[in-house]
Amino acid sequence: MNAKSDGRLPKKSGRMLKNGGKILLFCLFLTWFVGCDEPIDANLFFDVPLPTVVFSDLYSEPPEVAVDYAEQLTTPEISPLNEYNISIEYDAENRIIRGIQSVLYTNRTDFSHDEIVFRLPFNAWNPEENMDILYVLVDSEEVDFEVIYTELIIQHRIEAGATIHMHIQFEAHIPISAARTGSNMTSIWAGAFLPVEAVFGSQGWHIEPFYTVGRPFILDTANYTVEITTPINHIVAGTGTKVENILGDHIVTTFSAQSVRDFAFAISENYTVSSISTPLGSEINLYHISALPVEAILTIAAETLSAFEEEIGAYPYAQLSIVETDMINYSEGFSNVIFVDSEYLRNFSDPSILCAEIINQWFSIIIGSNPIEEAWLSAGFSRFTHMLLHDIDTHNSMAAEHMELQSTLDSVDIVENRRLATPLTNYASARDYFIVQHQKAALMFYNLYVEMGTENFMDLLREYYRLFAFQRVSSADFIALANSFSEVDLASFFSYWLSTTELPTLP
Repeated sequence: MNAKSDGRLPKKSGRMLKNGGKILLFCLFLTWFVGCDEPIDANLFFDVPLPTVVFSDLYSEPPEVAVDYAEQLTTPEISPLNEYNISIEYDAENRIIRGIQSVLYTNRTDFSHDEIVFRLPFNAWNPEENMDILYVLVDSEEVDFEVIYTELIIQHRIEAGATIHMHIQFEAHIPISAARTGSNMTSIWAGAFLPVEAVFGSQGWHIEPFYTVGRPFILDTANYTVEITTPINHIVAGTGTKVENILGDHIVTTFSAQSVRDFAFAISENYTVSSISTPLGSEINLYHISALPVEAILTIAAETLSAFEEEIGAYPYAQLSIVETDMINYSEGFSNVIFVDSEYLRNFSDPSILCAEIINQWFSIIIGSNPIEEAWLSAGFSRFTHMLLHDIDTHNSMAAEHMELQSTLDSVDIVENRRLATPLTNYASARDYFIVQHQKAALMFYNLYVEMGTENFMDLLREYYRLFAFQRVSSADFIALANSFSEVDLASFFSYWLSTTELPTLP
């Protein structure tokens, strides 16, 4: 180991930059924004030159990964993935993020759309701290847009299968907060922060509110290239592999990430980075500020990642970063990045919280789903597989879980919410959500494990990962796959478990 409410904000419309006047208006905007007497070069806004977006560059080869997972995992059937090329400047003194986001966007649906919807998840957490969208361009032409709460609605028609090139300029102040995006006196962290395409489903655009419980994100995978410019003494953690370059009194950290569900990052001038590698070559990096039990944390993380690599399938990225933050819910996971609460890491008396987040990399992030309508599919899966691969006696562990649920399930006040087929919208408390969608769902997967037998169940897990990595899976997909590995029809099994408000007995 080396140290090394569902509130809706007022509408905002944008009419920007036309033909030859585009550059002039942009410079005039910058003049006003920074308070200069004369127009300035756009590059000065970021202190370093902005990258030139070249279409061929957006399709560069993916970075080297720890293993050749292409032979083990399927790639998404719909191609190409959307390409995000983002330049970010961090104003450390004022905790402000300024960015220009270039998106090579493909309409991967069977329908033409008169508008394109992006999500602004940052706007959900603090009504007084919203991301300001300064302009939107489509294929270098001005477009109208509206910001309504967490929606960025771009007025542009796109045909089915068509590809467009978009630019979105944004700015946000990062508040002192222990949420998915927040800061303290030493660092900032930004998860569920950047504008991201909304998923278009059978009922239209997924524009559900961001709920306070569970993982309320329905996301497709995409490719990211992100440049983050900071003062030279700052260290940046983020999704993907990174390269650092010093430019004067700034450092530019460039991340490349292929087939990821989101991009998260954290910045501090106080980080120490400690690392460990798994036998298959995946690197785990711990970004920490406090005096932590570093060896214990990294050892547990490596053991958990290794167990899943050996039993389920290789981790498809080169690295996983664990970042010390302030988190009211102990931890939050994103692609390649886990934000973990500082107090929890300092004590580290219950490694299961960190282990659960690592397992979520497989069943909540690499394999996507609809965690609003079918939370059990990711939450219960992660909890049970953690017990299955880590506990010496899985049956005794599940017996203890069952005994606890005999009393706690009755405490879920609304009886109908005790069903696994309960949407996230119905839960008013994180406690009720956890009891049903984590604990009760884990018991269902244990019963399925006993019903199928160890060999068939483990084969199911491996095939589930191989088939649905980087995609979004539905309960119907999973049930059909489980049936193909079972000697009996599982239709009645799932129908009963998903609909009952009772606690079935253990096998």
